[in-house]
Amino acid sequence: MNYLKKHPEYLWLAAILTLSTLLRLAFLHEPFEMDEGQYAGIAQEILRGGLPYRDAIEIKPPGAFYLYALAITTFGATTEAIRIFTALYAGMTLLAVYAVTRALSGVRGALWGALIFGVYSTFPLLQGSGCNTEVFLLLPLTAGAWFFITAADQGKRSYLHGAGLCAGIALLIKPVALPLVALQLLLILFLPPATGRIKSAALNLAAFILPLGLCALATFSYFFLKGGLDDLLYWTFEFPRHYRESGAGGLTPAKALNYLASSLLVPALLGLPSALWLGVTRRTMAGIFPLALLLAASLAVTLPGKYFPHYFITLLPFLAIPGGVGLGRILEMTGVPRILALLILLAAVALSVEKNYKFYVVYSPETVSLRKYGVPLFVESAAVARYLREHTRPDEYIFQWGMAPELYFLADRRFPNPFLGSLVPGWSRNPDRAAETLLQSLNQKRPAYLVVQPECADFRGEKEVSSYLQTNCSEETRIGYAILFRCR
Repeated sequence: MNYLKKHPEYLWLAAILTLSTLLRLAFLHEPFEMDEGQYAGIAQEILRGGLPYRDAIEIKPPGAFYLYALAITTFGATTEAIRIFTALYAGMTLLAVYAVTRALSGVRGALWGALIFGVYSTFPLLQGSGCNTEVFLLLPLTAGAWFFITAADQGKRSYLHGAGLCAGIALLIKPVALPLVALQLLLILFLPPATGRIKSAALNLAAFILPLGLCALATFSYFFLKGGLDDLLYWTFEFPRHYRESGAGGLTPAKALNYLASSLLVPALLGLPSALWLGVTRRTMAGIFPLALLLAASLAVTLPGKYFPHYFITLLPFLAIPGGVGLGRILEMTGVPRILALLILLAAVALSVEKNYKFYVVYSPETVSLRKYGVPLFVESAAVARYLREHTRPDEYIFQWGMAPELYFLADRRFPNPFLGSLVPGWSRNPDRAAETLLQSLNQKRPAYLVVQPECADFRGEKEVSSYLQTNCSEETRIGYAILFRCR
């Protein structure tokens, strides 16, 4: 108690952490969307002894799948369990935002930065309340920033080991971390030398690269020993180079920013000018670093070439860090400038609250999903999965031909082949062979039900699926988007 009296900031930090967690748990029962369901299904396959890419195809690195597996092992195989795990995980990201901002500007700015991140990172239209890879990516990125700025401040090379380890973990979650990793590699060259400049820069680079390289080596070795290295390399290195031309959709940048205006307005109003101000007035590593991080995070958003709302989550910690500094400065101002700044800020806060409060206190979980995605697909998936679970045994297979991989996790039933979505056979290295493999797997595993989503069925492999349906299955019922075929 005496310690807390001397350090009341930790009580405030605990209150902010509690508030942020409660805001996330407001979406505890929201139905899983497609990506979340796919990661959860792959995680279940991992826990059954399967291997990503060989037994369940995705185009992202394996980090998120194993985090999902950890969540299922710790809290259970339910949507709610994974959302609880993600809320706790996001709480650690909030602490990292606090630590970075405190290193830059002290306690007051750090608390404001934590509050900005803790509230706005949960906003539903930004999909920050979900369990996407970006939500998991933020912790190693932000923790890595703390290790780096501490290394620059204290001149201790050991902190660069921590920054490199965080960089390796971030790249294992999503490759869009690359611009932020490259930024740290570049800035290492400008750290104050402990000895000769060239020798010191080389040692600093080695300290950063070593744990990063060990992460890569451990991952490649694991998949090599499991017989899945070739699949890993194709799906996470070769195919993503063609992702822009793939059939996956996305918003234009202008539409995405317009859609997210109420979610990003306050962090951007505080973060952008503060990052510029720090860069101009403090010509040190600590002053330049927030602006450089924000620019690198903006580049990370653009890397996929498509603009889904959850991609913009990557900006939040790097807006909140300078935003906390800026808000602290505004509150120290006096007179008319302070009043004007606060009035503008309060108007922006009021707009964001007006646009988003119903998601937290009015809408049902099903309505939240409908409002976020504009389609009833994920609500209907819950009903389809419930029907499949009630009409099959736990040891039976099901197969969905469409873009609803969440059915496997929600129904708790296995898939007969690694093609979790109807786009995947056409994305394969050899689409014709993939289609043949699809048909062979159906004949061998004999799924009890085959679920067809007509609007997502006309892709490579559709002929083989239709052939199997005509020979082995008959339509049993329709639920929302799905036609359910019972198979002999």
